[in-house]
Amino acid sequence: MSVQVVVQGGAVRGLVANSAYQDDLLTTIAGSGVDVLACSNSMERIGVGAEALLPDVGTVPAAVTYLTQQQWAGAAYVRI
Repeated sequence: MSVQVVVQGGAVRGLVANSAYQDDLLTTIAGSGVDVLACSNSMERIGVGAEALLPDVGTVPAAVTYLTQQQWAGAAYVRI
């Protein structure tokens, strides 16, 4: 089983280097087996480039599309 967290909207700001959550996120992500993915549409809208993201944070082109594709492939969706 794999776990992915897809972050969209203004919450993407919390995934950038030097954010208030940086230390907690780096500790949590490291070795957890959880994939953290940021929505590229949201990043573009708020002016965050991929180079600004924390290490090990990936991107997806559009969160809604990605989540739909994953659900059609059998994944469960839990909104948090």
